[in-house]
Amino acid sequence: MFLLAVLVTVVIVGAQEPHPCESPKQFEGRQATFDHQRKSQIFARFAYDDIEKRFREIEIEQFGKQHAFYDTLYLHNVGLEYKLDLRTRKCNVTAITSPFRPFAIPPDAKFKGAVVYGAAGIPNQHVNLNRFEGEMGELQFEMFHTSPNCIPVQVSFFKNSTRVVKHRQFYDVSVGISDPEAFIPPKDCIK
Repeated sequence: MFLLAVLVTVVIVGAQEPHPCESPKQFEGRQATFDHQRKSQIFARFAYDDIEKRFREIEIEQFGKQHAFYDTLYLHNVGLEYKLDLRTRKCNVTAITSPFRPFAIPPDAKFKGAVVYGAAGIPNQHVNLNRFEGEMGELQFEMFHTSPNCIPVQVSFFKNSTRVVKHRQFYDVSVGISDPEAFIPPKDCIK
């Protein structure tokens, strides 16, 4: 009887562990990105489309006291990147060589814990986050998503578990894409 009670408890506790949830397929907002390879900090407005594998960011990049302003459109669905320097209006169109990395939690991700961000126990002053880890191709990832709505809050990619490749924090997120032209290349890039 004792063994049966232990097995039932283990099954109940195991069933309560959060599993990868499904994030919205399209959303927009703001992000702070820390690129350790380029030693830069980037603040941007963004639009994200998981369905067509598209991502656009209009960014201010800081290298110490210097600033750069870019409008970058990643069209993984056609394999092209458009990067417009908003100061010079010079546009570079290049082939995308890296795979599309979704901000959604992959189904094989491992749950690593839950945290409360903000003032726990005070209504409307906190958000519950679930932390997941795993591998996506040659990179490892760590993701924090809201619970229960599964909105990404932080996504980090690592190489060899030690070197951060990209670290993004999302805020002011809204589901859907408000600008129907969000994924049309800038006029300065079409010639």
